[in-house]
Amino acid sequence: MGYHNKLMPTTSKKSSLRIVYILELNHAGELECSARSTKLMNWEAFSEQSIRFEGLFGKQFEDAMTPEDRKIAMRLLMSCRGQSRDLAVLSGEEGYDLFKTIVDTNRAFWAKGSHLRLRWEARPMPVKLDWQVQPQEYRPVLIPADQNALVLPISPPVYLLPGSHSCGPVSGTVSDGLLTQWAEVFMMDAERARTFCLRLLNRFPSERFPVPDEIEIKEAESAQIVPELTLSRRAGASAKSGSAANLNEMVLVELHFRYGKRRIERDSNLDFVSYTEDETVVRMRRDLDFEAKCINRLESFGFEPAPTTNAGELFNLDAGGYLLTNRAATSWYELLDQVFPGLETAGWKVRYAPGFRLHSTQGKGLDSEVAQVQSWFEYSVGVTFQGIRFSVVELIRDFISNSQSRDISTLIRELADSNLALPMEDGEFLVLPGKELTNIMSEIFELLGSNSENGTVRLSAWRAAELTARGMLVMDPEQARELPDLTPLIARLRGGLTLAPMEPPPRLRAELRDYQKVGLGWLRFLRETGMHGILADDMGLGKTLQTIACLLAEHQAGGLDRPSLIVAPTSLLDNWQSEIERFAPDLTTRIYHGPDRQAVMDTLPDGAIVITTYAVLRNDVEVLKTQDWAYLIVDEA
Repeated sequence: MGYHNKLMPTTSKKSSLRIVYILELNHAGELECSARSTKLMNWEAFSEQSIRFEGLFGKQFEDAMTPEDRKIAMRLLMSCRGQSRDLAVLSGEEGYDLFKTIVDTNRAFWAKGSHLRLRWEARPMPVKLDWQVQPQEYRPVLIPADQNALVLPISPPVYLLPGSHSCGPVSGTVSDGLLTQWAEVFMMDAERARTFCLRLLNRFPSERFPVPDEIEIKEAESAQIVPELTLSRRAGASAKSGSAANLNEMVLVELHFRYGKRRIERDSNLDFVSYTEDETVVRMRRDLDFEAKCINRLESFGFEPAPTTNAGELFNLDAGGYLLTNRAATSWYELLDQVFPGLETAGWKVRYAPGFRLHSTQGKGLDSEVAQVQSWFEYSVGVTFQGIRFSVVELIRDFISNSQSRDISTLIRELADSNLALPMEDGEFLVLPGKELTNIMSEIFELLGSNSENGTVRLSAWRAAELTARGMLVMDPEQARELPDLTPLIARLRGGLTLAPMEPPPRLRAELRDYQKVGLGWLRFLRETGMHGILADDMGLGKTLQTIACLLAEHQAGGLDRPSLIVAPTSLLDNWQSEIERFAPDLTTRIYHGPDRQAVMDTLPDGAIVITTYAVLRNDVEVLKTQDWAYLIVDEA
């Protein structure tokens, strides 16, 4: 059996077309490139019209285009200007690379009508820098050693000899970078020419190049140098409103030096500084000794260069700046109030970056406020700036939560060494020295965890009196009139709190032990200072008798001018009444209990001792609240 293969092999015919590239300078002196086609081995028969670069990818040129041609065509298409898609402009480093790639195809030709391929010569041709000057127009030019050569304005520049169809690199007495800058510039007026020269002086300060006679360059021996400090907020540093901000971590200080009209970084590698003044370009050597002294002075305050790199970051925005170290002997408070003003007096300039500002609280001092809420006080400490009061309580809370320490003595040491700032609006901060906050933290440390709002802490009357006695709370007379009178307690605390035992009242029908006399003295102290308190002796040690002795002493002193209320478990109602009648028969008692209890309140004599239960208290709380009681005694038994 035989088989016939219908898919007969075919022999592809190789295309006879080739793509060629025409290079020339346009009327503006720019290097242009177009593409044409020709027959193989017939370099004198180019197509009459240039080919649109996107057309090179069509079926007509499918076999003529090599992989390298496809890459070149795409790059030429990207170099076209405007609506033109058949003429590319070669410039810069990309232009140089594309020019060299085209020449390497051996299908590059110079200008229309030229049919000899360009070839690359490795040996550079010397060139000289000069100016082409016309009335009010200036153009830097490169003069090649061969007067027949052209210099192509790409980076780096290239010479081309039309007669020999050769091209190659150029060399001069200046760097390749300056040669490139020189070759890429076209006609300009005097002002732009002056700016061009200034830019070259700043970019290539150690090199020499020609300058038109109409442009004056003055070599200055010295100038007033102004060190400039710029304070800015570090990238990524955040602080929410009302919370603490550590200035050492937040503030970046940058040092620059201003030579005339030119401002340079402190770590600039320039040897010379140039700037324009009127119509003159001024050039001078940097005073590195003066700059070093300024740097040493800044670092003497505790500033150190910021890290040049940070882990995980592509680049570091802090590089070149300074940070105040935690070891610095100078605080931000001192920097703002003393150091920076002193530097400005010495000729330095201190400025802030836009959207950032630090304000000193020098001379403003901390003030305290207190307001009564039910049976406690809301206490705050703050500073007033520009008519607005800012609480520092949240600042201290924030500092504690951000610290790794939990020991109060360690926290106080850390706070004393800290530079804190209170955020305001629009990037402005109030600077507060940590050492001024240590007394406040030591006094209210145990209260900072309480649930208070608006930057306050909750105080008992006792703690309010303690703070007042220690000078931590100062109330103005108008504010004091609205609060309970803490004067007796404050006086006792200032005098050194001592509790003397109290002898029982003469008509008490019982003897008190020594510890009971101390307990009676404690109850008297509470009465004298208007405080609440707890009598916490163990069960069976006579707390009831001490309470009765206290009530009787008040009665005999004429101080029991209002009824007193005792709340006890139901099982102890009769016990309380019988104990009072037994040990202090001078006291009048009433049991407020049962269905007819309202009658007790209707006929209640002054100084009576009313005894009731917790259940009745819950039911009749509104009734009992209407009575002004001398004592409220709660028996937890």
